[in-house]
Amino acid sequence: MDVPVAELIIDGSVNKAQVATGNVISQKTYFARLGHATYNLIPNMIRELLAHFIHPNILHKTIPTRDLRYFNLADTQKINEIRDTGYRGLDLTLMYRLIKMYVPSIQTSGAWGNLDNIQGHNVSLGDDIERCRIIRNSITHRSNTTVSYQELNDYFSVFKDVARRFEKVLGKEPNAFVSQFEVLEKCSMDEDI
Repeated sequence: MDVPVAELIIDGSVNKAQVATGNVISQKTYFARLGHATYNLIPNMIRELLAHFIHPNILHKTIPTRDLRYFNLADTQKINEIRDTGYRGLDLTLMYRLIKMYVPSIQTSGAWGNLDNIQGHNVSLGDDIERCRIIRNSITHRSNTTVSYQELNDYFSVFKDVARRFEKVLGKEPNAFVSQFEVLEKCSMDEDI
């Protein structure tokens, strides 16, 4: 169900171009876009990064048996299945932990888990992984689904910047990741996409 234009204009979340074209998009649609980016696009990029640094077939050799006690039972089961399934069953939180603990070549500008790492000038690979984690947490732990047009643009600007840097690290064609965010930013958000 579409939100009436008048309601959207009252809360200030509609830009003038949307009103002029009649293409008014609800704030919940913006939240759906962020959700898709958070639960699909960002984890897929991190999966490729993790596989680039630790092939799924050798992860079990990388993690000392004594370290498995630091993971909960569900995560331990996922780790044990990686040799057969690859990284596709891992969520962003577990991949973040694996990178932080077992890929010493990836470091942040400060310490892992430090919010200061997401300053605009900190753009190391570790900073961008940290940035993804922090953004994912800020989106998934929101107290509401209200996302303004400006907020959506701000998030997607960061997503595309990070995607460009990941493309370079992975030796991908330009816009391989970025184009996915560009499509998501503008596409129809019905069930068929």
